[in-house]
Amino acid sequence: MLHEMCHVAAWLVDDTSKPPHGPVFQKWVRTVLKGVPEANITTCHSYRVHKPYKFRCTAPDCLQIYGRHSKKGVNIIR
Repeated sequence: MLHEMCHVAAWLVDDTSKPPHGPVFQKWVRTVLKGVPEANITTCHSYRVHKPYKFRCTAPDCLQIYGRHSKKGVNIIR
C-alpha cells in the first residue's frame, strides 16, 4: 500500500507520473522510510498482474507475444 501511496503523492503533490519509479517516486519512498523505517517499499509487485491484452512483435525473427494490463500507451499498427 505504501508503494501506491508514493505514486499518489508524486502525482498529486509533484504533478509527476513518469517515469513511474523515477526520482520523484523515489523521493516519496525516502520520505515514507524516514517515518516508517521498517517498511519494505519495492518497485516489484508481489502479486500477479492480470494482462488481458496480448500483442505480438511483428519482426519476422521474433513474433514474441506480450501481455499488457491496458491498451494505453501501445501503438497498434494494422
